[in-house]
Amino acid sequence: MTEQNEQPKTEESFSFQKMTADAKGALLHPKEHFSTMPVSGGMGEPVIKALIYGTVAGVFRLLWSILGFSAMGGSLGFLTGSGMGIMALIGTIIGALIGLFVGGAILLIISSIASGSTDYEANVRVTADMMVLMPVQAVFGFLMFSGFLDTLVSLIINLYALWMLYLALSGVLKGKPDTSRIIAIILAILLLLFSIMGLALHKAVRKMSDNSDKILEQYSNVAEKIAREAGGEEAAKAVHESIQESQAGNKTVVLVLEKVDGSKVEDPQPDVVMKALEEMKNDDDFVILQRNDNEFIQAMKSGNGYIVQYKDADGLHEYADDNGLMDYTGTATCFTSYLNKPAWVIIREQLEWKDAGH
Repeated sequence: MTEQNEQPKTEESFSFQKMTADAKGALLHPKEHFSTMPVSGGMGEPVIKALIYGTVAGVFRLLWSILGFSAMGGSLGFLTGSGMGIMALIGTIIGALIGLFVGGAILLIISSIASGSTDYEANVRVTADMMVLMPVQAVFGFLMFSGFLDTLVSLIINLYALWMLYLALSGVLKGKPDTSRIIAIILAILLLLFSIMGLALHKAVRKMSDNSDKILEQYSNVAEKIAREAGGEEAAKAVHESIQESQAGNKTVVLVLEKVDGSKVEDPQPDVVMKALEEMKNDDDFVILQRNDNEFIQAMKSGNGYIVQYKDADGLHEYADDNGLMDYTGTATCFTSYLNKPAWVIIREQLEWKDAGH
């Protein structure tokens, strides 16, 4: 019998009953759902799902506006909430439709990095099923001015979305499980850091009370705990240092990318780093990403792979697995994660290294 996720690409009629079952499966049993869901059958079903999820989310935003939880707030919410809420309803529906196709394209790129499916329809259908979280997020719209609580709820929902993403990448999209897990971990660490920095900014602008300071400290402890479980004490230390820098307003260290032709790029973005690696065609071509005089990661082209080394306070280390050569996916993952210290520490701890000091 042909498995559900291997059905031929034929247009299917939409069923509300099936959509309800898919929504429950994605929310309550994501592991099973994102390993058996069909990845073909036409674009009609994902479009309708996006429109319905967007409508439900928009209705909740309309409700919160009418009740006075809009940006106008207070008694004016009852006077202006209806009009602004209708605009929010329409905007949410249109945004859901745009988000479906843009999200599908982004997911396709991520899936490609994980050596998974590059079929656009498959990635759009996965995106549509993940959009079931739109109404869930909208339900908590009344928390928009609560500061910490709103950030915490949003963080939990977004982390759950990353869990869905990992299950879909390693499930129906057939990506490599290890690479899929690394991608999810990197995104989760970045999400945690951005959330914490957002709270730090909120603290500076609003001059949060001593009680809020304690909440922020608890929030930071949670981030460090997650990093510790994922990458050990060094990852937790890296997260702690990043949090201190964000709270103190210290200038972020500017990394410098240097290529074999001598050209340098300050504060390079991930696409610039990946392009530099792709341009390494000849043996002994190299790329160096330097944090400071004593910390860097470098890669040198060798045959069909790369010799990858990094230097820190403990000395120079070289990738030691697979005959000492790392493939492009692994090299790109190391270099892009190096842009964020906590993410790099976690990735580094999952690989095998040897002392390369001379």
